[in-house]
Amino acid sequence: RCCTVARAPGPTRGGASAQPSPASASAIENPCGTAPGIRARLCEADVFCLPGVPDEMKAMFDRDVLPVVRIQAGGRVVRQRLLRCVGLGESDLGEKIVDLMARGRNPEVGTTASSGEIGIRINAVAESVAAADRMLDETERELAGRLGSVIYGRDADTLAGVVLRLLRGAGATLATAESCTGGWIGKLLTDCPGSSTAYRGGVVAYSNDLKTGLLGVPAEMLAQDGAVSASVAQAMAIGVRERCGADIGVSVTGIAGPGGGSAEKPVGLVYIGVARADSVEAREYRFGADMPRTAIRLRAARTALNRVRLLLVEEESSFDGRP
Repeated sequence: RCCTVARAPGPTRGGASAQPSPASASAIENPCGTAPGIRARLCEADVFCLPGVPDEMKAMFDRDVLPVVRIQAGGRVVRQRLLRCVGLGESDLGEKIVDLMARGRNPEVGTTASSGEIGIRINAVAESVAAADRMLDETERELAGRLGSVIYGRDADTLAGVVLRLLRGAGATLATAESCTGGWIGKLLTDCPGSSTAYRGGVVAYSNDLKTGLLGVPAEMLAQDGAVSASVAQAMAIGVRERCGADIGVSVTGIAGPGGGSAEKPVGLVYIGVARADSVEAREYRFGADMPRTAIRLRAARTALNRVRLLLVEEESSFDGRP
C-alpha cells in the first residue's frame, strides 16, 4: 500500500525543514525549489510528504512517488477519471450512488465537494490501460444513468466552458445581468479562451437606479417587490438580453451578507432569472444564512451558469426528439 500526503513542513531560511523528521524518514530532494520532501514508513504503508507548490509537487511525484506506486501495484495499471457534477447536494448525490462507493470496489468511486460543485473520482486498477479504461467507461455509464444531467463534464471541463460549448453548438449568445455576484458570472465565462464567440457581455447593476437606467427594471417594481425578488430577476434577464442583443439573458439578485438580511429575506436568498425571446423564468435559492459571503456569491454564479446549461440541454434534447 502507498499513501501520499500533499504537504511537507516548510523550509527554514537555509532550506532545511523547520520541523524534525521521523526517525524512519528519509529526505526527498526537491529539484524545483528549496523545501524537501519526506518518505517514511507508517505501519504497512509508504508515506510521502511533498511541498504544496503545484509545479514542485508534480515534479517530485513523477520522479519519486509514481515509480513506487507502480512497483507496489505489481505491474498493474491505475487509471483515473473525474466526473464533474452540479445541481445536487453531496449527500443527495451520495445516496444515489452509495453502492458504487462501497469499500474495496474496483473501480473505486469517491466524491469531493466545493462551492456547489461535486467531483466524482473513479479509480480503476487493471492489467492493462485498455482494461482499466473499459472499467472506467462501464462505471461512467452507470453513473450517467443514475445522475443524468447532474453530470456536466469530466476531467478538465469547467461549467463555464461547457456552457460556452453548448451555446456555440446551438448558435446562440448569452448576456449577463449581475447584482450580488458583482460580475463573477462574466469572469467565469471570460476565463475561457474564445468566449467572445458566444458571450455578448454583461451589466453589473448593484444599485436600484442602475437596475432601472441600464436594464429597464421598473422603479415601481423595485419599490413594491424589492431588488431581491423574482419579478426583478425576470426584468433584469429580459433587459440585459434585449440591450446586449443576445439570445439568452441570465440574471442574479440576492443578499450575500453578512448583513442586509431579514426574517422575510435572509442572507443567502438569491433569485436567478433566465430569459429567451419568448419566455422568462426566475427561481428562488437559499444558500444558507451562515455561509460566507464569497461562498454565497460563487454558488449563485455557478447556479446561474447551470440554469443556462440545463436550458440548452433541454432545448437540444427537444430538437433531437429525445425524451
